[in-house]
Amino acid sequence: SQFWVQMLADLFQLPISILGTTDGPAFGAALTAGVGVGAWDSFADTSSVIQTISTIDPIQNPQFHAKYLKWRNWMETAPFVKN
Repeated sequence: SQFWVQMLADLFQLPISILGTTDGPAFGAALTAGVGVGAWDSFADTSSVIQTISTIDPIQNPQFHAKYLKWRNWMETAPFVKN
């Protein structure tokens, strides 16, 4: 949904491209297999067959980002998190 995609874009502070297919996981698996068998030399070479219908840009929210950094710092120092 639009909500979840926007939330991920905001969290990672990266744009997220929406594919022109409803079979995203299967399409990704097919591209991975194609790279594996040599149909493409690299994942970058698969860009010619990937159709995006829109891109969701992150919303810059300093308060949200500050809370995310606080959580991330806590996770890095939490005793129950093992490396």
